[in-house]
Amino acid sequence: MNKQKTLINAHSSNWLQHSSLFTNPHVRGFISESGIVFKFVQRVSHNRELLNHSELLQSSRKYRSVIHSWLIKLSKVEQQQQQSAENDLVELSQMVKMLHKMEIAWHLCEIMLMDIRGPGQQAGQLLNWVKWHFTEFVELADQVIVADLPQMHEFYWDVILFFALRGDMENAAMFLELHSESQTDSVFIMVLELLRKYPVLTNMQVYHEYYIRFEIWHESVLHTIEQQKIPPESNKKSYIQMNLLLHLLAGEIGEYSKVTHLFDSWYQMLISFMIFTDPCLKQGRFFENYANKIINIYHGVNEESNRSQLEPFDELILCILFYEMPTMISQLSFCFNDNWWFVTHFIDLLYNSDGIKDFQFVDVQQLRDSFVPDYADSLMTHQKQFWQLSIEYLEQCKDSLEHIRLCLERVPFKSQRQLQTLVSLAKRFNLTDIELSLYKIEARRWLTKARQLNQHNQYGSALFWAIRSKDKMLINSIVDRYLYYYLKTSIEGVVKTEKIVTDGILLDADMIANIGNAIVISERLIFLCKYYEFHQLQKQGQHSAAATILVDMLASNAIPQYFIFQVILDCLPLLESSNVVIDIDQTSKILASFETIVENLQTDRQECSLFFQIGSNWNMNKSITFKDEELEQIKTHQRNIIKKHENVLRLAIARNLSRNFVMPRSELSSCQTIKL
Repeated sequence: MNKQKTLINAHSSNWLQHSSLFTNPHVRGFISESGIVFKFVQRVSHNRELLNHSELLQSSRKYRSVIHSWLIKLSKVEQQQQQSAENDLVELSQMVKMLHKMEIAWHLCEIMLMDIRGPGQQAGQLLNWVKWHFTEFVELADQVIVADLPQMHEFYWDVILFFALRGDMENAAMFLELHSESQTDSVFIMVLELLRKYPVLTNMQVYHEYYIRFEIWHESVLHTIEQQKIPPESNKKSYIQMNLLLHLLAGEIGEYSKVTHLFDSWYQMLISFMIFTDPCLKQGRFFENYANKIINIYHGVNEESNRSQLEPFDELILCILFYEMPTMISQLSFCFNDNWWFVTHFIDLLYNSDGIKDFQFVDVQQLRDSFVPDYADSLMTHQKQFWQLSIEYLEQCKDSLEHIRLCLERVPFKSQRQLQTLVSLAKRFNLTDIELSLYKIEARRWLTKARQLNQHNQYGSALFWAIRSKDKMLINSIVDRYLYYYLKTSIEGVVKTEKIVTDGILLDADMIANIGNAIVISERLIFLCKYYEFHQLQKQGQHSAAATILVDMLASNAIPQYFIFQVILDCLPLLESSNVVIDIDQTSKILASFETIVENLQTDRQECSLFFQIGSNWNMNKSITFKDEELEQIKTHQRNIIKKHENVLRLAIARNLSRNFVMPRSELSSCQTIKL
């Protein structure tokens, strides 16, 4: 014994599995355009008056227009890429189907939940909903009408039935008149008369007046069937088709099983049944009473359906028709693979309208505060090019600042333009820590680039961004690279000229000269600027002022330990100057520093890491400053200088001391210690 059929879990063969809106490059504009509408809708966050009924409908239609326009665009792309790889076509087809479903569902939500009218007018809205979204036989009608003999076309009677079942009696009558017997056969004449007398509901028509006219017309159809004015035993195809048409117009639900092929969906059939059974929806629970029966007929099932067996989209349509708002929201959450695009914008639209009071059976505000951040997060997660749009959504959320902070922390940037955009947003929302962090990241990028490519001119850019980040350790690290390069080029000069000391190259002199008030951020930055100033004064022949800067820096303990020996060497020409420019105390400091350097360089102890000490502060991250081979190069050079020229240096210090004792105080150049 065959098992009795149950409701099948299959629907229109045109529907394919959903795909994400964020993975297909053809629909990126869809996300951006809907973001523009979202921004237009916002009222609560801007303390403006809520959307009235007219503005609510206008905004809803804007969203629907975005969906429809991109549905058309993708359909054209799909047609153009018929020769592409199969996987690409499948994905594109899935996207087209999903957008089609989204448009159908949004339009129905607009009719049932936003543009609420009287029962008679609502039926007209639903009929227009069906006419707008299902046009397959409209295209077939074009083929029939241009045929040499339309009545012989395979779809001739299907087109007539299709137009009649959607209430378009004018077109149904027009196609029926194309038959060669339409003017001579009494049956054709009778059916044409019934079609022409079908009452059309208009917006200007009184509801009760229309209902009376419909009842009269409906009685005429029933009377024609009862009188058997079309011979039921006739085998003539035209009679059989017109007899079927009359039974359908009479609202006989069983006859719909014969025309399921004319409908793309069960809900299209449900609306057709409604306009010939209860067009004014006088039955309070029409959809609840007939939806399951129509679903069974559409799928060829005899038993009552079980709603748990329905596909998600069918369940969604039922929830909307039954006004089951909480279940509808639940269905919207997973019915479309759109990362909550539909439910986010729909709930937000209700939230910003004065009609929100009509939906008190669900917490619209709580739902909105949940879905909008989730959708913004999906924009950020799936496609990084949408991160600015994600900020626009987050800005409208509760506790938006923390959401925006987390979003900005996750945004990568590869260009100065992207960096400036991030900085502007951080300033816009007063996120100072994010702003400084961005500067720090950019500084490290320039620093890494300079190291990897050995492009020393990049250190100026690294220092610029480090100063803006106000990160003292990072600034010190970059200044170390400046000073190391100076030492390196100085060593090369000594090797080439065989002199005790030669000037090195100070990178990005223009950058150092324009540091300005930012000099106070770091002691090492102060030293770099003062050392640059020393060289400038020395070039200008102002030896006394240059000496004052140099020895006072040495006395202040602000010089990096690894650079003290270089400063002592720079003091050598000043110590042997014909005029005394370094006094006794400063000479004693030079001698003490020199003794410490000599002691450290002549030992092999691990305490040589003291070279990285700045006053009482330690730079523990050696990898940020120098590599081991770089440090060893500096120490080796300094050891060689001491080995060859220690006596010369000591003699210069001794001569300067002796001149300080011999020469009168009035002839000494006064030096004021700079407190750093």
